[in-house]
Amino acid sequence: MILVTGGTGHLGNVLVRGLEEQGQPVRVLALPGEDTTALEGTNAEILRGNILDSASLDQAMQGVETVFHMAALVSIEPGREDLLYKVNVEGTKNVLASSMKAGVRKFIYTSSIHALARPPMGVSIDENQPFDTQNEAGPYDRTKALASVEVLKANQKGLDAVILCPTGVIGPYDYRRSEMGEQILEWMNRKVSFLVRGAFNWVDVRDVAHAHILASQKGAPGQTYIVGGHRVSLTGIQATVSRLVNNHALAITIPLPLAIWAT
Repeated sequence: MILVTGGTGHLGNVLVRGLEEQGQPVRVLALPGEDTTALEGTNAEILRGNILDSASLDQAMQGVETVFHMAALVSIEPGREDLLYKVNVEGTKNVLASSMKAGVRKFIYTSSIHALARPPMGVSIDENQPFDTQNEAGPYDRTKALASVEVLKANQKGLDAVILCPTGVIGPYDYRRSEMGEQILEWMNRKVSFLVRGAFNWVDVRDVAHAHILASQKGAPGQTYIVGGHRVSLTGIQATVSRLVNNHALAITIPLPLAIWAT
């Protein structure tokens, strides 16, 4: 049995589908009352629980050989640092403890490219970069780094754990409409779009899910893997969307300092 926390999310539901295509039985830990529409059409067993509740975690771990821990709080809103720490760090520690107690064979943790220390401008980032637990970019980045460190500690204690750090995840099955998903929908309908000048590394959600499956099969214990795609500007994505839907919208780019000032 495979357990997926965060299986109702964008990446989570795509992973569940990929695992089922390989004939794997999947159990998803979902919050009480959480919308599970994203899992419609799958055969996943849905167990209600919470990564902050050790008892429900112990129940979810019964008969489980592989754990994909994806559940996390993603937020850049001010005033949420305590909640981010509780969910992303304490929650991960709970999942690790329950996994070790249950004798889980393989543990795959979904971290983030933002959890790694930023190299100097112009220097390529790779898996040799340490996790930056003091990252000044914000509490989300710090808590993902702190959680990643906890996974490495568990690996040193005997848990076969692997960490994946995706870049910007984008693609289908985005039922809850991520920020980028919402942006793409707006570009499909708007005639004029104001874009911040810049680019990011984007990766297809299906590729990220496949990377997770490969990590569970071939990932080296204690290893971190960056899962990236291609660096594309926002104007480039907007132009592609407009072309595909035949919406010849006008894109106006503005410098980042001006965008920050305007907000």
